[in-house]
Amino acid sequence: MVDVVCISEGMTIARSRFSPDQDHNDDIQRPPGQLLLAFNLTGEMTIRTPDAEHVISRGAGWAIRPGEAAFRRIVPKGTACANIVLSLTLAALPDHLRSALQRAFPRSGVFHRLGLPVPGRADLATLFDGLDTPSALIRKEGQCLALIGHALEELDKDAPKVRGGADPKLLVARARSILAERLGERIVLSDLARSLGVSHVTLNRAFRLETGRSVFEHLRAMRLEKAAHLIGETDRSLIKIAFECGFSSPSHLSKAWRDLHGASPRAWRKSRQSGQLS
Repeated sequence: MVDVVCISEGMTIARSRFSPDQDHNDDIQRPPGQLLLAFNLTGEMTIRTPDAEHVISRGAGWAIRPGEAAFRRIVPKGTACANIVLSLTLAALPDHLRSALQRAFPRSGVFHRLGLPVPGRADLATLFDGLDTPSALIRKEGQCLALIGHALEELDKDAPKVRGGADPKLLVARARSILAERLGERIVLSDLARSLGVSHVTLNRAFRLETGRSVFEHLRAMRLEKAAHLIGETDRSLIKIAFECGFSSPSHLSKAWRDLHGASPRAWRKSRQSGQLS
């Protein structure tokens, strides 16, 4: 039996209860942009991936990054089991929450065991009391945020840190300012890092901590953002736009644009001008 409650945009919580009278063995498929926080309430469940097998039991919590591959959920006959699973769709979450999860969540591997006890286990059943008044929804969102905070406390202990004492937020902000001024120029990572007084490894680590992307992945996004403005709001040629935004050639711009939008810059501009895009 599964009870599902939509707490807010991008945040859904489910309670799964498995009867000991029958076997449960099924595949779970989740979209790549979703993170899961699973908390065992009673009993035991096995989660099997292509690489490993994990037992969720004894009140344990797990942070799960499903990715594109399915994983198998197994509860053998004779075992009663109940779990709470908080599903978080990153793209729909508020910026501050998405940023915190992206920084702390393990980027390699699917499962990360949480060592802390589940907070407020006795109160979690009230998430499924059927109440949907404004005050009840605020209370439930607060309970879910407490679960997220619990997971982040644990994950933060294992998150990589920027070495050398550099503040990653300040370092990324300074680097972005320089990149914005030099968007049309050829950027050499080692030169950029040297101008900021750090190594290129430290600079890349700071960007991954703060944005989830490397320096050049972030730079490409900045260039594409400027290109989108110029393509949509001006009549400049794609050749001029490509070089103004720092792309080595119009074909380089077109490839990056297709990867992001699924269409050529020319087709995108035409659709926008005809009112098909807003």
